[in-house]
Amino acid sequence: GLPPYELDLLSEVELRFLGDPEWLPIHDFERSQMVWPRKKDVPSLFHVDVTPVHSELQVERNPTTGELLGFKEVLLDDTGLSAKNSLSLQRPPGPPTQAVRGSTTNYPFWPGGMDEPS
Repeated sequence: GLPPYELDLLSEVELRFLGDPEWLPIHDFERSQMVWPRKKDVPSLFHVDVTPVHSELQVERNPTTGELLGFKEVLLDDTGLSAKNSLSLQRPPGPPTQAVRGSTTNYPFWPGGMDEPS
């Protein structure tokens, strides 16, 4: 007689996954949803990265008497410049780890005398 016949693996997988999509585990989300309890770390909430100063206070005085008239907040130009967001030569250099090769996400320096695109 004929030897025992068994479906090859590819046919079996096609029948199982394509024939009955309810069999797929993606429809059984109750077993895949997990929650891990968080640990409270209150001191980490007090850590804030230092940001560059974007403005300064200037004193307004009477030019003849020197009397203090008030204060005025003046926005500073070129604050927070980095190789990631500026084409200016006024920006500070990048980190020492990128001293030779740089990074593909850095902006190049814009040639002098050319207007920056806006």
